[in-house]
Amino acid sequence: MLASKQEKGPVIESRLNSLLQGVAIFRQLHNGGNANTEAFTAQLQDLDGVAAGLTDNLFLIFTGSAIPTARSAVKAQEVFETPELLETILLNLKTSELLTAQQT
Repeated sequence: MLASKQEKGPVIESRLNSLLQGVAIFRQLHNGGNANTEAFTAQLQDLDGVAAGLTDNLFLIFTGSAIPTARSAVKAQEVFETPELLETILLNLKTSELLTAQQT
């Protein structure tokens, strides 16, 4: 897992720099009084794509996994339906987390 985080570092830095550059271009378009709607739209679409990639990479680093799939949902359901596994999970929760889980 640590190697994965280290490998993602340069990718995230690159995407963050791209995002910052895109914001700078957007500001130049805005401050220059350029009323070109197509330029604004194109720049916003570029920024949206870069931000989405950055979000995906950050999600992978902080969760340690990919975005949940239907298969992973089925596996999670199987885990929660196994009393011994559910008990192990619940025993590791803080009291406040346990109370929140009971409310849902």
